[in-house]
Amino acid sequence: MLAILPNEPHQPLLTVCDGHMQLDVNFELPEEDYDDNVQISLSENGPKEMNLFVADEIGFSLTSTEARTLANALLAAAEQNDAWLAENCHDIQP
Repeated sequence: MLAILPNEPHQPLLTVCDGHMQLDVNFELPEEDYDDNVQISLSENGPKEMNLFVADEIGFSLTSTEARTLANALLAAAEQNDAWLAENCHDIQP
């Protein structure tokens, strides 16, 4: 299950795994000497035995170039998935 929510404060960008995991993407104000200001965070709020990570929340930062590389890879994978669905699953809409 996937829900896309507005990326507002206190609202995750994506909620996946039947609502047990949230993904958020934000711009962090730059720190001196750092250019990785695109912040990705993943948090889990399901039962501990179902969590994928040890911590409830993890995060990492990307540079603009890394963020664009990830975005392009996600778009390419989505296009491949849509094409596969159209060819193989006529009753499922992408």
